[in-house]
Amino acid sequence: MRIIDLKLLEYSLAREKSAMTNVHSVLSIAQKYDNMGAELPYLVQQYLRP
Repeated sequence: MRIIDLKLLEYSLAREKSAMTNVHSVLSIAQKYDNMGAELPYLVQQYLRP
């Protein structure tokens, strides 16, 4: 593989890892509010808005 291909692969994997970490954090926070009567899908949607 060329260096540029390897760097693009590294970038893609790092970006995916970052996104998954963000989703995990959002779910963790949303679950705390879910116990207070809020709907979990609504909370997740609000947190993941761009």
